[in-house]
Amino acid sequence: MALALVAVLMILVGIGLLVFYFIGLWKVFSKAGQAGWKSLIPWYNSWVLMVNICDMHIGYFIASLSIAVLTVFISMISALLLSLDAYVANNILQIVTCILGLIYYAINFAVFYNLGKKFNKGTGWVILTFFFSIITIPILGLSKKSVYTDVEVSKHSLFGSIGK
Repeated sequence: MALALVAVLMILVGIGLLVFYFIGLWKVFSKAGQAGWKSLIPWYNSWVLMVNICDMHIGYFIASLSIAVLTVFISMISALLLSLDAYVANNILQIVTCILGLIYYAINFAVFYNLGKKFNKGTGWVILTFFFSIITIPILGLSKKSVYTDVEVSKHSLFGSIGK
């Protein structure tokens, strides 16, 4: 009984955090001059965030979408290989999946870097957002101190205007 109560409580807290996150993301989109409803549609919100708000090249969105699809595809092949006792091939696929994950995280960090630059935030905020975006994005959206500025970022450099 106590375990079920804890599970229900955790589910409610998780739903509350997601609602808080999407309200904050809606506000971030609104501050950046985009319609807030665009933040609610999966993958389209990533497109708008990367290409329209963070001024990143379209290739980064295509890469992140491709990595997500490839990861699902590799997971299915990996399960098939495990059922065939092909452990070496499965291990190679797991390494490929890890490399794809690292590339995905680098793109995600670049998005947060450019978003932080657009909202005049420092590197500390970018690192916190990378690890705790479910908390920092709503703070960014709901804070009256956070203002979107249309500063120039390089569309072709992974981390904005580093090295300019």
